[in-house]
Amino acid sequence: MATVAFDSTGESYANITSDSRVKIWDVASGAASHEYSPTGKLASELTCLAWGKVPASGTASATKKKKAKQVHDVVAIGNIVGSVMLWDCSRGELRQTFGGEGSGHTGKVHDIALNASGTLLYTVTADCQVTCWNVSTGALSWRTSVGKNAATRLLVHGDDDEIVTASTAIKMWDVSTRTSTRKLRGHAAAVISITYSADHKYLISASQDRFILVWQTAGDSSDPLLTLTLDATPIQLSMREGTDENDDKSELLALSEAGAVAIWRFNPTMHQDTKIKGSAKKSNKSSPASTPRDVRPLTPNCYIMPGKGKGRVHVCAARFQGEDGENVQVCGGSPALPAFLLVKVRDAKGALLDKVSLASEATAGALSKGLLLQQEESSKGKKTKGAKETQLLSAADTLPLNSALHPPSQKKKRNKEEDDDSDTGSTADMDQTLEAKVKALGLDGGASGGVG
Repeated sequence: MATVAFDSTGESYANITSDSRVKIWDVASGAASHEYSPTGKLASELTCLAWGKVPASGTASATKKKKAKQVHDVVAIGNIVGSVMLWDCSRGELRQTFGGEGSGHTGKVHDIALNASGTLLYTVTADCQVTCWNVSTGALSWRTSVGKNAATRLLVHGDDDEIVTASTAIKMWDVSTRTSTRKLRGHAAAVISITYSADHKYLISASQDRFILVWQTAGDSSDPLLTLTLDATPIQLSMREGTDENDDKSELLALSEAGAVAIWRFNPTMHQDTKIKGSAKKSNKSSPASTPRDVRPLTPNCYIMPGKGKGRVHVCAARFQGEDGENVQVCGGSPALPAFLLVKVRDAKGALLDKVSLASEATAGALSKGLLLQQEESSKGKKTKGAKETQLLSAADTLPLNSALHPPSQKKKRNKEEDDDSDTGSTADMDQTLEAKVKALGLDGGASGGVG
């Protein structure tokens, strides 16, 4: 169940707070632009949210019609008793509600998705149902059972002709006939994130079993093309294709519940060919999940690490920013006061960096106060004043900053050495003073020789 999300442009961010409010943030300024707290019959624990775009309704006044947007950004919000609310970000108001008491749709909402045209809204609930709603009227269009196990995630194809539901198994559904057309098995635990590649040729799923599987959407094979794995449960996925016509590789980003980001770079077609030549094609049967796969899990090409101690920056949302994939947009800080950063993940030649660390005392301090550092000031450890700015961090910017700030143990050692030096100088001065006083009083060795 997704409780945080960037919109499709990365300009806005939405999250569910611990007291079941929805806050929408402007990423550029870091300020909250909207806040919605359900009341009355809608006042129940919130479970999930999803961004979407819907056609502007015809209720706008005549003077505002020319200036009104044709498409409005919306956030769909689900709760524990089956209600779904559609918040219109363009108008700053509740636009539509679905389900809930008296509707027959009272199961806990696990996931929500809108179709590309913004006319239909889909939900999957704890009562093992997938339901389709009319966005304009709020009426139920149709519903069907997903099977014995409730679906945890939901995805709508860009052409609006197919939806995907996922529990431990993944099912593809024909929207026109409302029947399951294909079943993909491979995960040993519930799927918690799912996405398409940009061209919809591949489906990527991540599960509590810590595996990420890449599937081919065409054909009837139910075996994954590729297996990836993390040392913690992956909770968000983002995929991009190469922009260069000579670049046949894709890149997949996964955020783990530990707050780290991993990026893989691979050629799905190469693994597809491997699968076609393998035993799966000859037998025309899918292997059970317990059978070892013929493709070993790939190691990530790049890590964005949160760090340790006070400098730790826990990432709660991440996505590729821009078509070139040079930066990753992340959200860190606390749910009550998130902060947004752009993390540079490529070197001067365009290759992925092995590792980028977000940990630094200066960055952690900025995040805790809802502030970000200016790139030109970060090397000096200064904090910006006033409104928050988006920070561009790279390995070159971040790692030297960490070493320049001296870890606490090194600071103590250095301070002790300085204190020792200071004490030594002070003792020497005191000895000199005593010697001068002895001579002045005639109590030195010369006086003693004279007495003898």
